[in-house]
Amino acid sequence: YAKRDRILASKATVEEIYNEGKDELYKWRRVGDVENWTQLNLPSVKELKKNGRIEIATPTIARGNTAAEAMDILRAAVGVDPGGNRTITTPLGDAVIDDQWLEHIIEKRHDARERYAHLIIPTLERPTEIWLAPYGDEWRRRYIKVFSGPKYDLLVVVKTLPNGEVVWNVITMEAKSLDKHRQGKLLWREYPSAGV
Repeated sequence: YAKRDRILASKATVEEIYNEGKDELYKWRRVGDVENWTQLNLPSVKELKKNGRIEIATPTIARGNTAAEAMDILRAAVGVDPGGNRTITTPLGDAVIDDQWLEHIIEKRHDARERYAHLIIPTLERPTEIWLAPYGDEWRRRYIKVFSGPKYDLLVVVKTLPNGEVVWNVITMEAKSLDKHRQGKLLWREYPSAGV
């Protein structure tokens, strides 16, 4: 009730009082606080592919015929044993790849996301951009990596759990689709300016 009483007794907003002392990543934000790549005058993914430092990427040939095979391929690519985890150092700190959350990545079997599992580590270690993006009532980090080829760009979503930052999902997409995901709060980018 102390916070409620402070709101009623002052001109402070609910957001101001809620956000007091919170890390910038965990503060409440209004939808109007969300920016996108065009508002920040950033190059499109297509421009980044032409002018940036792009790593070569192709899908692996390996595709699991079953969920169990897909999990084996995914675990091997990210270096996680069944029941284990692996910590990856990103430009913004550590992110954990935990076996208990890997099944979420491969559950849509028609996407066969395990074919791109070898791109997860480079995306976390050397992302093109990192955005803090709204997901319902929480914010998650989006690690975006632009690779060569029209369909091999990667979006890795990292969720904050009580035990830290955990890799939550992995999605490959074409450049024009990836641009739509470049929104929220830009936390980090590898290129120095709009001119790439």
